[in-house]
Amino acid sequence: MRDPQTGAPLAASGEWKARSQYWTRRLRDGDVIEVQRAEVEPTAATSAASGIGPKPDLKQSTSHGRA
Repeated sequence: MRDPQTGAPLAASGEWKARSQYWTRRLRDGDVIEVQRAEVEPTAATSAASGIGPKPDLKQSTSHGRA
């Protein structure tokens, strides 16, 4: 099966495609299958690399001589 926009064959491992009439027909005709992406918990290593992590503590100590 080829991608109608690029003419390139679809990757055997799968590709994300926006839902459209074209892909809905391909699904109905059995030319392609739909799979759900597995939800993956981010690890500390991937979180640090991607910039995803816990929210920083935004409470700041502002001591201006007041108690």
